[in-house]
Amino acid sequence: MANALLERTVWTAPAYLCATGLLVYAGQKAYYAAQGRLGIPGGASVPTSAYAELGHVAARQWTLASLGLLGAALALSTVFARRRLLLVPLWVALLPMLAGAPYLIATAGRETLGGLARGVAVTLLWLAMTWSYQVRSRPRR
Repeated sequence: MANALLERTVWTAPAYLCATGLLVYAGQKAYYAAQGRLGIPGGASVPTSAYAELGHVAARQWTLASLGLLGAALALSTVFARRRLLLVPLWVALLPMLAGAPYLIATAGRETLGGLARGVAVTLLWLAMTWSYQVRSRPRR
């Protein structure tokens, strides 16, 4: 019994960590959206010129906060659902993260080390969660 609980915890830990990280992200975006600011607290500062180039700053931030909540819900669904169909959005969500890897590498010198580490950690954690779910949702023989 204890062994089964430990095994389940190991397999579901990436999902809980992803959901927690995405909820924090959504909260940060909502906080800045309420102020009409770009970026996230503790992140790199956004130049003033970006505000002139982008319209509807608050709407953009609220959209990103909503995507964070949606991602957290998707991550948590891997703990409670056993439908193989869920693998499609999990793997598809990984694609933009992987597409952002060249940007993370290119800006490694200019970006804060925390931003680079966060991007790599989030991508690896999502990959671990997706792979874990794929293994757990296999049909039993």
